[in-house]
Amino acid sequence: MRRSVVTRLLGVVLAALTGGILVAAHTGPPAQAAGGGYWHTSGNQILDSNNQPVRIAGINWYGFETTDAIAHGLWAQDYHTIINTIKALGYNTIRLPFSNQMVETNPTPSNFSMFGATGPINTDLKGLTSLQIMDKIIAAAGTAGLRVILDDHRSEAGNSAEQNG
Repeated sequence: MRRSVVTRLLGVVLAALTGGILVAAHTGPPAQAAGGGYWHTSGNQILDSNNQPVRIAGINWYGFETTDAIAHGLWAQDYHTIINTIKALGYNTIRLPFSNQMVETNPTPSNFSMFGATGPINTDLKGLTSLQIMDKIIAAAGTAGLRVILDDHRSEAGNSAEQNG
């Protein structure tokens, strides 16, 4: 009986420690603003225009590489809200993957909402092409102090692995 009490107590202590470690890891200090000016590489470092190392704390915002040809999540949230949330979570960089097909055809996407739970959202995206929407997202990210890394992710738009040629 004593062993099962000790085993249970040890399990509770380990669970508490693990939870504390995960919370501490998630609530660490937010990433510093990404370095100013144009970035470049030197050896194994990414440097800003003042030759200071840049710490990239990035998140991927997929969608422009898919057949939707627009950043995902805009059917539920305003893109400004998403960008502000990314910033509030401590990220300083957004990776935007896109497809060559999206650039070459530049469609006018419709897979986004203009009315959300709190009222109008994304109303300034109505009638815009994918590239125009991407421009708006990049500009809003810049205004929020975020950097954007464009990822020419695939040739043909799609949602899964592209065929090897």
